[in-house]
Amino acid sequence: AEEGCLSLPGVHANVVRAKTIHVHAYDINGREIDADFGGYDARILQHETDHLNGVLFIDRLRPEVMREHEPALELLRTEFESRQRQGGIAQPEILSQQLAKWERRYA
Repeated sequence: AEEGCLSLPGVHANVVRAKTIHVHAYDINGREIDADFGGYDARILQHETDHLNGVLFIDRLRPEVMREHEPALELLRTEFESRQRQGGIAQPEILSQQLAKWERRYA
């Protein structure tokens, strides 16, 4: 089915996902979750788990589909870099320092 993501506004593509999944996890309060999910719930859980693993939905696209989206992705990259140059987004070294701080705190 088609997916999009707030990380890549305006980019949508069909992504192959399992129709049903089993989840064994713990919620924010430490309560165990042991359940099966299907349909849209399964897709959302897979999409968000991918984020936790550093994967975007575009990483799951076939090469020919990815090529179709390269112009839109290049536009997003150009806009991001422009905002960095203008000071609206932190420079890479600042982002790296913040990431290292978070990793020390939460890893």
